[in-house]
Amino acid sequence: GHVVRFDGRTFLLPATAKLTQAFDILREGIVLGAVRGVLDRAKPSFGMLVLDTSRESGVSAAAAALTPVLGDIGEGGTAVAVVSAAAPGTPLAKTEPFALTDALVEGLDRPRVELGRVLGTLPTAVAAGSGGAQAPWISGGPAEPVWLRGAPIPPAPPPAPVVAIGQEASPAETSVTA
Repeated sequence: GHVVRFDGRTFLLPATAKLTQAFDILREGIVLGAVRGVLDRAKPSFGMLVLDTSRESGVSAAAAALTPVLGDIGEGGTAVAVVSAAAPGTPLAKTEPFALTDALVEGLDRPRVELGRVLGTLPTAVAAGSGGAQAPWISGGPAEPVWLRGAPIPPAPPPAPVVAIGQEASPAETSVTA
């Protein structure tokens, strides 16, 4: 979909939105603040709001009153991270339109995925995908590791004591502490 500004508010639009005039956004869009409100009231153990947008969207080209700039999208926290293609109020670079989405998909396409590590790799991956023109904005993140796929590899158990054949184990190897 698309993230656009209209009349001082930030809207989310589906990729299939058909806008013939600027006010069509009120019928087809969702005010971003409403989505943030639902996330905040749900009190998830952790959630993530990803906003990728493009200057090349047909929606922004269809109506001069729409701006492909993120407005006040709110700060993230330990319960909800906000990840966007640009910082609030920053115009998007005219470059690869979905470098953030591409980098996020690549980061999540692994056998074991810990969200904090994926978020940490986004700035470098987005810069590479956009030829250095885009710098994602990440606000907030999980306080504890959040495993999206797989799980952490448990530590290996300690090795068993080695006892030679025909030799008895020493008292230290056979004693049990109560």
